[in-house]
Amino acid sequence: MLPSPCWERVLELTPDDRIRPRIALGWALQEEDRLVEAEPHFLRAAEIDPGAAEPQVKIGSLHEERGEFEQAEARFRAAIKNDPKHSPGHSRLATLLRGKLPETDQAAVEELITDPETSDAARTRLQYALGHVLDAEGRLSASSL
Repeated sequence: MLPSPCWERVLELTPDDRIRPRIALGWALQEEDRLVEAEPHFLRAAEIDPGAAEPQVKIGSLHEERGEFEQAEARFRAAIKNDPKHSPGHSRLATLLRGKLPETDQAAVEELITDPETSDAARTRLQYALGHVLDAEGRLSASSL
């Protein structure tokens, strides 16, 4: 069974002012390659909570998947503006821009990697993204692995 029908049912039973079920349904639809159907759920989540970072990252991921890289970058940056410590926003931006990631953004990624409050899972994603940046810049040597 596909996950989207389950999340559609959850959304039917949930008050309209909750972003979590909308993000989950949007994600399920995106995983099913139903991008057009996923987008309104992410946009509604961003409308419900304009200060939340996660809907911005989800919208950015849709743009990235469609090859709309400037729009993806803008959404990832909006997520970071909403929450400067939002590691998914930083890692998605770094992976998107790779060798074109500005130094200030790279420094923010490095700071999050060393932040003791960053979870191990988030740290791993940030290190992976930073690896892409350094590799694109020709600064990732085999000895650093």
